[in-house]
Amino acid sequence: MRYIAILGLLGLLVLSYTQLSWWAFEQGYFTYHDLGLINDFLSSYLLGENFFYSFGLQGSHFSYHLTPSLIFTMPFYAVFSSPYQLIFYNILSVATFIGVMSLWVYQSLRSSNPLLWSLLWAVALASNRFFLDIIFSAHYEGLHLGVAAITLFALSQGWKMVYVTVFLLLTIGVRQDIALFMAITCLILPMAPKALFKGERKGLWKRSLFCTLISLSYLLITLTVVTPLFSKGPDIHVTRFYAQWGHSWGEVLFSFLTKPLAVWEALQQSGLPRLIQSFGYLSFVNPLQGVMASAGGILFATASAVDKNQLLYYNSAMLIPGLGLSALAGFFYLKAMVKFPLGGLGLSLLLMVISLENGRSTVREWQNREALIASLDRGVKADVAELVSELKQRKPEARLIAADFYASAFVPVDYGLLRLHQAYLADAVVVTGGSLKLHEFDRGYEEDYFQDHASFRKLAATDAVSLYVRQSLAPSPQTSLAPERKSKASVRDDK
Repeated sequence: MRYIAILGLLGLLVLSYTQLSWWAFEQGYFTYHDLGLINDFLSSYLLGENFFYSFGLQGSHFSYHLTPSLIFTMPFYAVFSSPYQLIFYNILSVATFIGVMSLWVYQSLRSSNPLLWSLLWAVALASNRFFLDIIFSAHYEGLHLGVAAITLFALSQGWKMVYVTVFLLLTIGVRQDIALFMAITCLILPMAPKALFKGERKGLWKRSLFCTLISLSYLLITLTVVTPLFSKGPDIHVTRFYAQWGHSWGEVLFSFLTKPLAVWEALQQSGLPRLIQSFGYLSFVNPLQGVMASAGGILFATASAVDKNQLLYYNSAMLIPGLGLSALAGFFYLKAMVKFPLGGLGLSLLLMVISLENGRSTVREWQNREALIASLDRGVKADVAELVSELKQRKPEARLIAADFYASAFVPVDYGLLRLHQAYLADAVVVTGGSLKLHEFDRGYEEDYFQDHASFRKLAATDAVSLYVRQSLAPSPQTSLAPERKSKASVRDDK
């Protein structure tokens, strides 16, 4: 019965989130900022390149993030050419996270209306606007949520460690820094109430410490061995987001330790308090659990980029498993403490209030969304599809498209994707016009630039988008639109 109910819940969540995603797209509430670039390295093998090769980076995506678990999404790119499939995978992951957490509640409350409590918990989670942000951002960090929940559930229920380890490696393989957050989350699991795990607490501590050790070892090997093999020069994440704290991770950590007031101020002004509030502050019923689950938020709160420190888009995903677990533990602590009459009613009302407040927060956020996200013209989607279809018919040999920041999300996955400043490597260029503003990477490469350039000619156009093709689909290294930006690597020409 419980599994049928959970499967039904999963199906309902997938349908609901899918419908919400479509509605949000129609209303302009979506942030597909990097969708095209992600599709690029996940599908480049279809064009004969190595796995995880990025045309935009002109090298392996591993030079930016280590993401081996994403290899399991790659076969689907050979079957489906839709550039939006990553959104659906995020929906499945979020729905799985909520479903597993609800199953965990059901499993732990067998003699106390477990179905009702698990449904109330599911509604409280599903209404959380941060889950919607993760889905609407169409990024890959959200893909770890479902398997992270399975890892924690398996660890608590005494599954064989070989299974737990496999799920853990799949989780941290979505992105290397997830390993740090999973290390902390595994460490706080044994602090949960006894109802949430099977066996002795001492045994759970041993298993959890083993998982923490695996996670930290993976992170250390990644940072010191694997990433340097693919990247050249200093860590770009430090220089991009933490230059005000130091020029290396060691300097950044030293600044955090020696400037606690500055860190505290950054935390207060960040999006972390809103994320904690979205779980009804249940994470802090056990203060130590709550503090540990939130500790990783320092990395986001102290970043210079607004989307990082305000936990916009996908950035909350890495904190959610820890805060979700500590909130679940806080709920069970309260349930154990509330013994007076109508105490259960009070707790159920608390979950309803959390759900309603999350709903209000979502509406408020969307009303203010114009100031937070780029204003994307929904008509661009249809226009890009029309022009790419035209390109396939008239220039079937084209394989690399350079697109601006807004059009890039809508380029089919059977083309390699470049940014406008890399157009010297492209066979065709898709550029938006009208009132759309170009991203900082694309400035200086407006439509007039290609219209006047001898290497390209206009093939077709709509009201919002123009398609340019190279005069010859065999670009030579001597003909560069931006020689000062040209990559050392070269793209293999099709003969």
